[in-house]
Amino acid sequence: MTQLADKIGHYLILEKIAHGGMAEIYKSRTADPNGIERLVVIKRILPHISSHPEYIEMFVNEAKLAVHFTHGNIAQVYDLGRTGDDYFIVMEYVDGKTFGQIIRDFKDRAEMLPLDIVLFCIAEICRGLDYIHRKTDSQGRELKVVHRDISPQNIILSYSGNVKIIDFGVAKSLDRIIQTESGVLKGKFAYMSPEQADGGAIDRRSDIFSAGILLWEFLTLKRLFKRNTNPETVKAVKAARIEPPSRYRAGVSKELDRIVTRALQKKRGKRYEFASQMADDLDRLLHIVNPNFKPSLVTKFLYGYFGPEADEEGLPPEFPEMTVSKIKKVRTLSDEIEEDILEEITNEERTEKERLKSIRKKLFENVSFGFFDHLSLWFKIPLILGVLFILFSSFFMGVSWFSRGYLKITVSPPKSRVYINEKPLMSTQKNLGFYELSLFSGETITLRVELTGYDTYETALVLAHREKREMMVHLDKAINPP
Repeated sequence: MTQLADKIGHYLILEKIAHGGMAEIYKSRTADPNGIERLVVIKRILPHISSHPEYIEMFVNEAKLAVHFTHGNIAQVYDLGRTGDDYFIVMEYVDGKTFGQIIRDFKDRAEMLPLDIVLFCIAEICRGLDYIHRKTDSQGRELKVVHRDISPQNIILSYSGNVKIIDFGVAKSLDRIIQTESGVLKGKFAYMSPEQADGGAIDRRSDIFSAGILLWEFLTLKRLFKRNTNPETVKAVKAARIEPPSRYRAGVSKELDRIVTRALQKKRGKRYEFASQMADDLDRLLHIVNPNFKPSLVTKFLYGYFGPEADEEGLPPEFPEMTVSKIKKVRTLSDEIEEDILEEITNEERTEKERLKSIRKKLFENVSFGFFDHLSLWFKIPLILGVLFILFSSFFMGVSWFSRGYLKITVSPPKSRVYINEKPLMSTQKNLGFYELSLFSGETITLRVELTGYDTYETALVLAHREKREMMVHLDKAINPP
């Protein structure tokens, strides 16, 4: 196991708790000049990413944006730092459970979440969203921030009864263009709004749609849009066909169906205009469902189901914290992708190994038997040496005459044109913008995605031996289209 550095800046590293596609997450401790200690979380950009200015800029923009948020439903960002070539963000540490963990746990128990807890949690999310949507700069101008990644992994319910939104890594202020990884689709497919999945312009109502997905899934413990593949999921999101949650759960009132349906309207003009409106509707319904509800019931709920894990650090319940080992992962877009394709990759890897083993076996059999007996010594010697070289390079040098990498690309808008080494690709699934191809490893490949009226995305990449890589490319609309 790799030994952790003792410190990042003046923050003492306690343990590594997550490793995503762009950054590492550490549980850390710091102390003020008076010796008062507190736990924090450090999000450090990965060393091999640091050489790419666009990633650095996205990382810095996340911190610059989030550091201005001070709200009870937003995990606080304290600091942006740099040590050498390492950039890092220091965040509030929240002791609790992600929505993703809670949903999985209740599915395993075959129990439904208490209705009043669901209403309270989603209302709190909406309050946090309303805060960031209405946030202004020092001149009083609206920043028009959109989170763009409201998903179960980015919402934490703390043991002190607070609901916290985390990870503004893909948030965007619509008043300015952030020149960062402009071609990469930002957000998790199953929690996007139709306009986000379609590559169109988005505003605060996109986050409201995502909150509606969370409400539907918290009520039913089912996945609303998740399908077997990313393209199928995107297609389902764009279609936005919704069945009311009352179909899947007894006791869901017509009023609650109405709230869910309004948040999940395909046309954003029919959704709630502001997240606070959705929060108000949920609050009114909450006090009908449980007139005696109070936030302390959330603490009792979480302790009742997950209590033994709380306060392992010996801290008082009110101590502000962020995700630690209880939150098994602070997840990013790459984590969601890895989870979706892990089994597929494992099967492909096994198939590839078996294929190479079969090829080697057949080569050996062909050389050892049959026609081999009829060859003269002058033909046998170079043939044997050639076969031995192939086997040696395959087994011991990590090189294979059959060495290839595998690339999957999902593009948005789906009608975008895709080129590999200036050669156009044909989509493997009609009108879904999904491509699969096998390429020689070790070679530099140029990828270009373009569509009239949109900014072109272009990059160079090299696939390692047997590497399986998946890319999501999202084109932003051009400001001044030709």
